[in-house]
Amino acid sequence: MAMRRFLDRVYALREKLSEEEPSPALLQTLARTAAKVASDCERFKLNTAVSALMTALNELEKVRPLPRAAYQEYLRILAPFAPHLAEHLWTGEGSVHAASWPVREVE
Repeated sequence: MAMRRFLDRVYALREKLSEEEPSPALLQTLARTAAKVASDCERFKLNTAVSALMTALNELEKVRPLPRAAYQEYLRILAPFAPHLAEHLWTGEGSVHAASWPVREVE
């Protein structure tokens, strides 16, 4: 049930998207999340990877309006765990699964 609520919250974010540029703080949150998820997946610590996605979602929900670029980056990180939802919400070119993994320096 908790996973369903999590995915419902990700889906609901699409209602508050804007074309603004993401703030540096938001980009750093996403960079830390991408690094944590990648590291945890390599070590097969999938529960902590999902936990990092949930923590990032909490931060994304605080941003109003949410920059579309930040949401799209979050979907790339979410895609290995919720492939159908991420593909459905993806508005980038091609498939979310063909998009490159977000790589940014973590401060």
